[in-house]
Amino acid sequence: MIMTNLQAALRTTMNFCTELPSVLKHVNRHLCENLRDDMFVTLFLGIFDAKEGTLTYINAGHLEPVITSVSEPARLLDGSGNIPLGILDQPFEAAVEIIPAETALLVVTDGVSETFSPEGEEYGTERLLELINSADVQSAEGMVQLVSNGISSFRGALARHDDTTIFSLVNTAPSVG
Repeated sequence: MIMTNLQAALRTTMNFCTELPSVLKHVNRHLCENLRDDMFVTLFLGIFDAKEGTLTYINAGHLEPVITSVSEPARLLDGSGNIPLGILDQPFEAAVEIIPAETALLVVTDGVSETFSPEGEEYGTERLLELINSADVQSAEGMVQLVSNGISSFRGALARHDDTTIFSLVNTAPSVG
């Protein structure tokens, strides 16, 4: 119910707001007024400009996304200084990251990092980075499949304990040079 409310608020707000801090100001105010005091929402919201290769984003308390390319090891995307939505009515700050050609952005929910093995070991961020660095994936679909297969194999016969969302964007612009 909360996610449906959030999606509706985002869609409506983005019809009249063009700047991400303004969008989240309105959505956050709505959630502050409508969520129970013990609830909040983490969110990664970004707009990718394919022509310029820029990602303008706000990370509101969500796990840090991963940036990876064929020429550099996977790393976490900075910019997690904003608090989750629905807690305080305060401003949010956007950040900008250049996503060069042949570079991927990967955003996951904690259902990925908090997947457990049959031995009780948590998947974690470091294991996710190692998985991404071990593969040469050049498509968004391939990146999602790699992570999905990785956590499924790690979990073994255990059932999922949390929702799992995996999103990937790959800048497919031809590399220069």
